[in-house]
Order: sequence, then structure tokens, then C-alpha cells
Amino acid sequence: MQDYKKIIVPIGLQDKDAGAIAWACRIARYTDADDILFIHPYDNHDMPESLRGDDSFTNELLEEIKKLVAENCGSSEEINFRFDVVTGKGELTSLLEAISEQDSDLIVIGKDSFGSSMPVRLARQAPCSVMSVPVECPPKLTKLMVTTDFSKYAKEALEIAVQVAQSRGLKEIESVHVYNLGRQSHKLTIPESTQLEIAADFARERHEEFINDVDLQGVKVNMHNYNNRYVYDALQAATTELGADMIIVSCRGKNALTSWLLGSVAENLLKEANVPVLAAKMRGTGQNFLNVLLGD
Repeated sequence: MQDYKKIIVPIGLQDKDAGAIAWACRIARYTDADDILFIHPYDNHDMPESLRGDDSFTNELLEEIKKLVAENCGSSEEINFRFDVVTGKGELTSLLEAISEQDSDLIVIGKDSFGSSMPVRLARQAPCSVMSVPVECPPKLTKLMVTTDFSKYAKEALEIAVQVAQSRGLKEIESVHVYNLGRQSHKLTIPESTQLEIAADFARERHEEFINDVDLQGVKVNMHNYNNRYVYDALQAATTELGADMIIVSCRGKNALTSWLLGSVAENLLKEANVPVLAAKMRGTGQNFLNVLLGD
């Protein structure tokens, strides 16, 4: 699997953290991770000033986190567990600072632990991959799906998918591409049936060329091309049709400005998919921009 050695799991201390905890622990065991940091950010500005430095309150929160982890992850003999509570800067800023300080490789977060927008915001700004996990989602991986638009970012996502497959002993993965004729196709003199045939052939050829340009390391890639104007709907349907347990999507961020360009389809999958979604980035992506945001 991608070299995920330092994993962070943001904990909202609700009943929506269980899936993320279980998946993080499973991934850590797959990759022989060095440690997992379970971290709870909270804003203490509304608390009386006399209580802001109260260690007993912080200790209570830490005990709650440890209890959640024990219930959903079990023994930590194979993995070094760490626990932390951070305050005062807002949830997103606190998490981004911790991610930067820890030089994290992967964030695993419950899809709704902090509201459905938090996985998207982290995927836009964090310098590492982000995995969004639905609440009721046991850590099972038998069928892996990766989305592609044939871009260089999609190539990185496919390379990571190959590594994930190898780590789990999966012999094949599903590569899904969605295309459509475009809004102006009705103006063409070519019959629609012919247009569809040409578009399908073109999608298949491009998909084959794209796959052939990646070192698959013995993993078989099954190609699926869907004609649908609504890409997100097509990907959701493909997830069900193929029986995928996880979706890997690419993040477009490579530098200061493009680190914000996650893409609406990836955003919708992170917020709405019924299976875990890994927004894959090569480590360090957008780190300089994050330093600017944090004032470093």
C-alpha cells in the first residue's frame, strides 16, 4: 500500500467515529505504520477562562478517545497509539497544524464526524491523502474501484490503487471512466447512434492507452466506460454494480493554487458515497501553500 506510516484520525467524540477508527487500524496493520495519532480538536473560546487550562477536563476527553479506540480497534500491541486534544484555533486549523507538525501521510476521518464538509476541506488543503469513512462501514476490502479522467493526477491515483491492491493481495481492480457527448452534440449532422459509437470507441482506446502507461506490477485492471452526463451519478451506480468496497479518486493539487482544485465529483464522493473514499495525493502535495495559510 502507499507508504502510509504516519496516520492521523480526527475524533469528533460522537457516534460517527467508529468506522474511521476501525479502518485506520486496519490500514496501519496493512502498512506496518509507525503510529496512529487520534486527535480531538475543539474550540474552547466559549468556555469560562478559568476552565480553559483545566487538565481534568482534557484528561476526561482523552479517556473518552481511548475508550472509543479500544471499542473499535482493539489491542495496540502491533501499533503505537497516541492521543491528543487541541484547543483554541478552530477545528480545521488545529487539524492542519497537527498534520503539518506530524508530517502525516494519511488522514482517516469519519464522513460526518465534523459535518460532511470537513473531509472535503481537508482534502483541499492537507498535504497528504484523505480518506472519508461512512459511519456503518466495517473495514473490508475485496473490490477496489479507481476513477479516471486520464489526467496525470488520475495516473497517480491508479498507481496508489495498485499499491493498495498489492497490500491486500487483490489480483484485480476496477478502473472507471465516465464520458458523454457534450451539450452541443445535437447540432452535429452525424446521427446520435453514430456519435455514441464513436465516443465509446474513443473512450475505450484512451482508457487502454492510459492503463498501458502505468506499471501495474502484475495487478489486472478491468476497464469500465460509462456514457452519462452526470458523472457523480454514474460513479455511484458503478460502485453498486461492481460491488466496490472502496473508491480511490485523484486530487488535482500539486502547488499553491491548484491544491484547492479538488473537483466537484471528488467532493461529492467524499461527502455522499456509501463506501470509504480515498482522495489520493502524493505526500507533500501543497505543503508550501499550507505553510502560508498557517503563517509559517
